[in-house]
Amino acid sequence: MFERILIPLSAQESKEWVVGLVRGLLRDRRAHVDLLQLLPEERRAEGGAPDHGGGRLEATRAELRRLGLTTSKGLAYGDAASEILARVQAEPPPSLVAIRTRPRKGLDRVLLGSVAERVIRRSPVPVLAIDPAVEETFAFTRILVPLDLHPLSTEVLPAVLELARIHTSEVVLVHVVPLQPEPFTYREFELRSPESVEALL
Repeated sequence: MFERILIPLSAQESKEWVVGLVRGLLRDRRAHVDLLQLLPEERRAEGGAPDHGGGRLEATRAELRRLGLTTSKGLAYGDAASEILARVQAEPPPSLVAIRTRPRKGLDRVLLGSVAERVIRRSPVPVLAIDPAVEETFAFTRILVPLDLHPLSTEVLPAVLELARIHTSEVVLVHVVPLQPEPFTYREFELRSPESVEALL
């Protein structure tokens, strides 16, 4: 399922981080990795360096090619979330976006939101958001999947199951029942019932 992976990059992601992510995510499987270098708008006038910090981008691509992967690169200026979403909607689209999150707190997050959060909300393809505390070791031993048992919430399951197959992960499905659930029809119950989820596994 992960035939084409889009990895947006700021100046903070090292070659080792990207390679560790790809190796941890794919193990020995083959895929195309699209590296998107993101730069602020003011760098456009400077002819902002597309080499991801003094050659790190090309060094990263070379290392990925040594792993047997094909790669491509892109350079984007301005609003990072908009540029990532534009890349997602281009042809051919990625099957997964892997993005490192940035910690935001307080009013800054309320007014601007995080890039990862905006991409997650609007992306038509699965997004893997990676905590900045995770460095170069990526393991998916247990995957927690919150579900409200609405049909839309189960659309994540194919990506989850593919990741679980690659990593022989334990998959934990969690459904929290509200104390005062809203009434719904029998048909909605069929769509939300645990049996409907089990049928997808």
